[in-house]
Amino acid sequence: MLRFKTFLLVGLLALVASLAGSSGAAAQGLSSPTAVGPTPGTTYTVQRGDSLSSIAFRVYGNAGAWSCIWAANKWIANPAYLQAGWKIALPASGSCGGAPPAMRYYTVTHTDTLSDIACLYYADCNYWRIYNANRGKIWNVNYILPGTVLRIP
Repeated sequence: MLRFKTFLLVGLLALVASLAGSSGAAAQGLSSPTAVGPTPGTTYTVQRGDSLSSIAFRVYGNAGAWSCIWAANKWIANPAYLQAGWKIALPASGSCGGAPPAMRYYTVTHTDTLSDIACLYYADCNYWRIYNANRGKIWNVNYILPGTVLRIP
C-alpha cells in the first residue's frame, strides 16, 4: 500500500510541475519546443528500448506497420531484436503493399504431393495454405489427381 501511495504522490507532483511549467511559458509568451519525431523516407538511429512496432507507431501512427520497416531493412535477422545505435531505413509509406501479388497456379503431375508443391513456393513446405485455397479440388491430402490446376496463395 505504501508503494501505491508513493507512486500516486510522485505522479501528482509530476502533473503539477508540468502544468506549472507550461503555464509559465505561455504567460511569458514563449512557445515550448515541439518534439520532432522520425520522418518517413529517412533513416533512424535505434534508441535503447525501441522496437520496430514502437518506431512504426511514432513514424506512421500505426504499430502494425513494423513489418514495412523490417522489409526495408532485410539485414535485420530477428525483428524482435534491435540494438541501440543501429541505423535503419524508414520507408516513405507505412503501407508496404504496392500492387498485390499476381495469382499463381500449378498443374499437378503424376508424381506430385502437396508437400512437394508447397516446398516449391514456400520455405517451410507446409501444404495447408494450398489445401485451404483449393478445398473444392482436393478430396484427399495424400492423393491429388494429375492434371488438377491448383491456386497457390
